[in-house]
Parts: sequence; structure tokens; C-alpha cells
Amino acid sequence: MNKPTYSLLIAAIASALISIAPITDVQAQLNDGVPSDPGLFGTVYNFPADADPTGHFGDVTGATLTQINFNAGSAIGGNGRDYNYVEANLYAGSELNYGQDFFNSEVNLISGTILGTVDIDANSTLNMSGGFIGTSSNVFGTAHISAGVVSQHMDAEDGSVFTITGGDLGSNFDAKAGSVVNISGASTMFGTLWEFESGSNVTVSGGMFSLNGKISGTASVNISGGSFGTNLIVTSNDLAIAGGDFSQVLAKNGSVVNIGGGDFGANFSAESGSEVVVNGGSFGNGFNPNAGSVVTITGGEFDDFFTNDGTTSISGGTFDASHIFRSSGDTNFTGTAFFIDGVPIAGSGLQPITDRGGAKLTGILQDGSSIDVDLFATGIQVDERDTRDFFSGGLTVTIVPEPGSLALLGLSGLALAVVRRR
Repeated sequence: MNKPTYSLLIAAIASALISIAPITDVQAQLNDGVPSDPGLFGTVYNFPADADPTGHFGDVTGATLTQINFNAGSAIGGNGRDYNYVEANLYAGSELNYGQDFFNSEVNLISGTILGTVDIDANSTLNMSGGFIGTSSNVFGTAHISAGVVSQHMDAEDGSVFTITGGDLGSNFDAKAGSVVNISGASTMFGTLWEFESGSNVTVSGGMFSLNGKISGTASVNISGGSFGTNLIVTSNDLAIAGGDFSQVLAKNGSVVNIGGGDFGANFSAESGSEVVVNGGSFGNGFNPNAGSVVTITGGEFDDFFTNDGTTSISGGTFDASHIFRSSGDTNFTGTAFFIDGVPIAGSGLQPITDRGGAKLTGILQDGSSIDVDLFATGIQVDERDTRDFFSGGLTVTIVPEPGSLALLGLSGLALAVVRRR
């Protein structure tokens, strides 16, 4: 066989392989989110110019690839239609009916409408850069969402990977066990109920969300940015917050919340059975550990009212000069030195504070910040607002000498030992 003939044969084989390869094998030749060259496909439909063949689209064996372009005026009907080894491109003015299932396919929703329900299977990709999805969508594969509106319910199913940089997430968004969801930008036009199940991995670093619902389940959720409207309710979650703007947060029974940053509005509440650790962040008027909650504070900034009805340990953080402590629970301050009316509290370790006659407790917390509270058993209200600190529950301080003091104590002990040996 001469060289030109051999080259032609190789080219013919390569062309045939492209035409019969499954979509997963030619994915590198397809543009994620951008319609591909029609020449890559064995069959190409352009609706509404082409007649609807009815039935299912594509080759279930993957022997050939099909491209479907839904243009303005397309209105493909029929519930329960399957798409196999298909690239589907939806443009402005196009419409798909309910019950569309995509297998081993790529769906590019550039504009247009999918009325719902739509399923994206484990080997498929949804690229949503515009358009509208109606009733519900279930994604088992990969989703890239940068714009558009999900009207009602979207599920990130087991094994799915979501990257959300924009768009509107609609009224319900559920991350199922085994899903990975990264949200760096998006918004909610409707009050949104988020549910993150055990085993899901969710990260939020941006976006604006009006949450008239809750984050529930037992997933690990990380929030480092974004703006959250009223009623962020955390139920049975491990939630880490490193940033973001929050108007109201409620940690309910079974939740574990770690806060390293963020701006919190007028009300942060920890309910019975919750655990909250604060080492950063800014809290507005109202930080409220309720009875049965356990709160540990090592940092952060706190304004005005601090109401403790639970068990709260404070070893750091800054408190506004006008702050009011209201505590019917157990409160502990941990630091290097404490004073009552300027007189040092002797000793080290845990020390109960029983004075409730109006003396002033001051001290240096472990992070070097200061604490200043008045010791009363009851508060005084003016216009239904407490105007002085009170501790009707237990109050203790834990004195932890500074490292230098410990060293001096060690040297003193050594000197005494030497003297005794003599």
C-alpha cells in the first residue's frame, strides 16, 4: 500500500471513530456550555425547521452522537422522553415539555424554557447560562450554573458535582448525600428552603440569599461569603462560617456551629442542644445562648446586649463599652488576671464569684482583651430594656497565669527545693 493510500485509510478510520464514539470519548472535542461543531455528530436536528420525530432522541448504544438545536418557536412535547448520547442546545424562545431525561448527554441551556421535570443522569452535564427550569430538576451528574432561573425545586443527587456562580436557585435546593456543591455567586428570587443531607459537601463563598427556611440535615457546610436574609436556621448540621453577612441566625438542637468570621445582625440565638464556638466575627444587638446550649467564645466583637441562659465560656473577644450582660445561666470568664473593685482575685484555676452586691468585676482575658461587668443578681429595666448587668445563675473565673509567671513560679519552686535539700 503506497503512502497516500495509507494516509487516506487512516483519515477514514479516524473519521469513522469520531462518528461512532460515545459522547464521553469525544467530550474533549465538545465545548462545555457552548454548542459544538455539527460535524461531530451523526445526526443533527434543528427545530422547529425539522419535523419532530416523536419518541426518544439519540442512539441508546452510543454508536452515534446526536445534536439537537432548539431554536425560537420550538415546542417539543411528550412527557417521559429520553435523550441518549445527545448534545441539546436551547435558545431563546424554545420550550421543552415535562419529563425530559438525559443520559450520557450534554444540555446547554442558553435561553428558553424547560417546563420540568428534567433529569440529568450520572454521565451527563447541565450547563445553564440562562433560561428557565420549571417544576423540578434532578441532577445526578455535573451542573454548571452561571445564570437563569430555577423556579421551584432542584436536587443535587448522590454523585453529582455542582458549580454555581450565578442565577436564581428558586424555592428549594437540596444537596443529597454524596453530592458536592460549590456556590460562589447566585441569588434567590423566592424564599428558599435549603436542605443539606448527611454526606453532602457544600461550600458557599458568595451570593445573595433570602432564606425563609433552614439549613437542615447532618452535612458539613462551609460558608465564607455571601449575604443571607432573615431566618438562617441551622438544624443538625456541622456549619463553619468564616465570612458573609447574616441578619438573623438560629442554631437549633443538634447543630454544631463554628464561627471564625462574618457580620451578624441583630439576633444570633443558640437553642437547647446546640454547640457554638466563636473565634471571630462581628455580632450586633443580641447574642443569645438559650438554656441547654453550650457556647465557647475565644474571639469576635459583640455590641450591646449579651443574654446567656445556657452554659457560656468566654476567654476572648471584645465587648462594646455600652454592653449589658444578662445571665441566668452559667458564665465563665478565663484570663490571666481578675479583680473585684480593683482588688486582685488570688490563686489560680477555677474561682467562684458570689458577690452580687453591685461590685465591679474586671479582668484580662486570654486573648489580651479586657472584661468589665457589674455584679448584680437582678437587672433594672427602663422602657423594657435592661440597663445594668446581672448574673442570676452561676459565675466563675478561671485564672491562667501568663507563661512568664509560670516560669517565675517554677524558678521559685526550684529554689525552695534547693534550700530544703540543704
